[in-house]
Amino acid sequence: MNIITVVKFKVKDGFEQDFVDAVNAYNHSNSLWMRLISLPDNEYKSIM
Repeated sequence: MNIITVVKFKVKDGFEQDFVDAVNAYNHSNSLWMRLISLPDNEYKSIM
């Protein structure tokens, strides 16, 4: 069974790069596909 998750994040000012680094450092080996999309106003959306 395949599951798709979509999560929207609101990141505090000044912590955008820390957030992106943390997402990239996470072990996504169990995921078939992962994308992090940058939105306006320090918001991000992850799709796995």
